This record gives sequence, C-alpha cells and structure tokens, in this order.
Amino acid sequence: MAPWLDDDIPDRSRLIAGSSGRVFVVDVGPAASVSGSSPPILLLHGLLATHFSFEAIIPLLARSRRVVAVDLLGCGDSDRPLPRDVENYSIAWLAERILELCTILELPAFDVVGHDLGGAIAVNMAASDPDRVRRLALLAPIVFGLTFAFDGLLEIETALGVEVFMRVFRRADLRRMIALGTSEPERVDETEVDVYWDRLARRGGREAAHAMMGQVRSMPDLRDKLRSVAPPTAIIWGDRDRIVSVAEAERLVALLPRTPRLTVLEGCGHNPAREQPHEVARLVLAHCE
Repeated sequence: MAPWLDDDIPDRSRLIAGSSGRVFVVDVGPAASVSGSSPPILLLHGLLATHFSFEAIIPLLARSRRVVAVDLLGCGDSDRPLPRDVENYSIAWLAERILELCTILELPAFDVVGHDLGGAIAVNMAASDPDRVRRLALLAPIVFGLTFAFDGLLEIETALGVEVFMRVFRRADLRRMIALGTSEPERVDETEVDVYWDRLARRGGREAAHAMMGQVRSMPDLRDKLRSVAPPTAIIWGDRDRIVSVAEAERLVALLPRTPRLTVLEGCGHNPAREQPHEVARLVLAHCE
C-alpha cells in the first residue's frame, strides 16, 4: 500500500502488461463509486514526474470515487522502452497507450484529469475516443508548446542530445525545475524531488525524459484536437505558475467548443493538485459528479 494512503481506502495498485511494456497503476478507492453511477477518475501526471504528483489529492478523491493514477511509460515504476522503439514518446503514442490500458482495465467510461504534459495526453484521448472520456479536467496543461526557460544550462543540456543530457542532468537540475514550479520556491518538498530523481536515475529513465522534453519543445499543433473535444471540460490554473503562464488559459478557452469552467487559484504555482489539494479535489468532484 502507498504510505501516503489511508489504511481504510481499498488499494489494488499493480503493474499491468500492455503492448509496449508494463504500466504501474495506482488503483484505489471503491471498485465502483458509492453511488454506483460515476465512472473512475483517471489521473495523468506531467513531465519528469510520476503519479506521486497527485499524492495529496488521491486520498481525497478516493473516498467516494475509484481513482486510477498512471505512471506513464518511461516514467515512475513503469517500463522504459527505448525512445526509438516508441515514436520518441510522442503525445499521440502516449495517449494510445493510456487508452489501451483503460481497455485492459475494462473501463467503458472514465473522467480524465491531466496535469502539464498529462493535459496534452488527455486532450488527445478526448478527441480520439469521446465515447469513453466522459469529463475532462486540465490542470495547467502544456498544449501550446513550451520553451525551456528554466535556465541556460538546462536549455543547452536538452538541445545537445541525449548523451549530454544523461551525463550532466543531475538532482540539482531537477530540484531547480520543481522549485520554479512552486509558488514559494524555498518550500520545495525534498521527498518529491527524491521520488522523481530515484525514478529518473533508473535505467532508461533519463533517455525517456529527454525524449519527452523534446516532444514538449516541438509540441504538435493541437488546435484541431482542442476544437473537437466533446466532453465538458474544467480548467484549473495557478496564478503564480511560472512554467505555463495562466495567460494561456484564455487561448485554451477560445478553442474548446464547449465553454469550459475556468478557475484560477490565488497564490498557487504550476501543480494545483499539490499546492491546493482540497480545493482542487472539490472542483474535480463537482465537475465530475
């Protein structure tokens, strides 16, 4: 059982074999919703992270809903295929693998919460399989691309290729990125840094991370996919987000065919689910009721 999960919450977390490798899935909460009518909530994490980015919100959601939080292939405790064998971890490929996982889990419908890169994956899923994606919640999603402006060193490390990245990218670089994403950088959670770094440092972790960073730097045009998103959508952003500016929320709202619910959280950084979990849980449960 996850150490941060309450003892009385059912935990079915496990590795699940798919066509491209094993995926680690946190599967917690009631096997069916208390009401018997609401589908599971699927959580998709962001770049360089794992399901642990949702560790504060999962127990809040799992009191009444089945929660499925995935470590994307290449991340966390999931397998790490070579980038050349998996379309360099393209966003479309990652979305296909999550949809495949949902088929294996026999989920005919589900609500999706996507943060950061997970938001782009969620948009692809909603556009390609609207019959199964019932509700969509996007937390500071990366959907218009991103220039890595964390610092000059990281930009050089990323641009020069995977070999250089693997030699020079260290825990201190990861910590700087996490600090940039928090509303108060001096309050970085060192446990979070340790969890992410432990997984990145495993065999194949940095190769996969470099490939995903490349996908974000050359983000495919998602405007057509955004225009075809049918499920009702909620957008949640922190007003102190220094990684993906909250100003992008207006572009996102303009492209979605159904006017989404937009909530900007005061005093919040890039990951609202970590900084304001109770408020985000309330918003997600209200949207996905």
